[in-house]
Amino acid sequence: MVRRGIVAATAAALVLSGCGGSIAVELRATTQAPQPAATQAAAPVTPAAPAPPPQADSVHFTVKAKGDLKPAKALPPGTKVTVEDVPKGSVIEFSEMSMTGTPIVVESVTASKPSWRTSALPPSTDFQISVQAPDGSEQVTQFTTKGAGERATASITPAEGTYGVGMPIVIEFATSVKSRKAIEENLEVSTSRDIGEASWFWPDSDTVMFRPKEYWPARTTVRVSANLSDVEVYPGVWGKNESTQFRIGAEVIMKASLTDYTLKYYKDGKKIQTFAISGGKPGWETLNGVKIVHEAYTMKRMINNAPGAGYDVQVPYAMRLTYSGEFMHAAPWNGVIGYANTSHGCTNMFYDDAVWMYNHTTWGDVVDFTGGAAGSVTFGDGLGGVWTVPWNEWTAGSELYARDSTKV
Repeated sequence: MVRRGIVAATAAALVLSGCGGSIAVELRATTQAPQPAATQAAAPVTPAAPAPPPQADSVHFTVKAKGDLKPAKALPPGTKVTVEDVPKGSVIEFSEMSMTGTPIVVESVTASKPSWRTSALPPSTDFQISVQAPDGSEQVTQFTTKGAGERATASITPAEGTYGVGMPIVIEFATSVKSRKAIEENLEVSTSRDIGEASWFWPDSDTVMFRPKEYWPARTTVRVSANLSDVEVYPGVWGKNESTQFRIGAEVIMKASLTDYTLKYYKDGKKIQTFAISGGKPGWETLNGVKIVHEAYTMKRMINNAPGAGYDVQVPYAMRLTYSGEFMHAAPWNGVIGYANTSHGCTNMFYDDAVWMYNHTTWGDVVDFTGGAAGSVTFGDGLGGVWTVPWNEWTAGSELYARDSTKV
């Protein structure tokens, strides 16, 4: 029998002699199967030496079109400094230097790319950039910017004083601004009362306005700050820090009906007076909608050169409601006040009533007209036009609309 692992190699015949004769026996020569070689111990493997960690020494600082940053030379405002060849994982800290020389971190980032750049640098400021590589090595540079020279002025309305609940905040610039977002980020409105939702709105590239969703709460103190000294308002021209503070007085809302020929004066929700009025005649109809008082004169010269309807008169106790020329005013010549609409678009009142109104209204008080045969006042025709813009459109006109108001 052949056992497993045994292999037959050769075969031969062998004859044995003995008593009674001979016997032939087949003899098989065998060889043992080869045994597995002894296992040899594996030679130890020496791990490859780790790559040296990236060093901060490779970092260098540059200025576009001017090459390497020269810390001893002040940079023009608006310059952007680039950090190049930054080791991945390095921590970059961009700081402004305080009066005592202590860095105040403005921005801190962990580098995922080999380069990083600052935003446009404001004027008259000392800066520091530090780059700390993953191995702990660090490279630091310090530099400064020149003064801004000419500064852009922002005109803020209203000035200090007391105003009605419909008064918007208006900030105007001399020409189109470089970045509406950068400016809006640096405008602040703080109030002594919760005003609910409120937002900035850009009607064009050189004007930004602010109002709450609803009228201002009565007796609210409002502070407006335009912190623009570090903002490039126009290309190469930086702004100034400017502010104003004003107060919202009592809630005065007047409701004028051009069909009933009446104007009702409400203060803090309570009706105080009802006046007879006469609105615009056909072809000169008084507009419907919300208007606000934003000028007042004891005597106002009014001129109209329209063919067939011209006039040049001195009008007593006139309060402007629209830029297009609607006023509330005394009209002692109008004999049908309270009965018909016969004016050229203004709201005519009896003399004594107009005097009372002049003494009991302020800029920003609301006059809401209904019942007119013409259309409604539109945005841009007087400051009251801000209340004609639907809230979703108003907030869409902001670069940074947020729902939360701020309190002082």
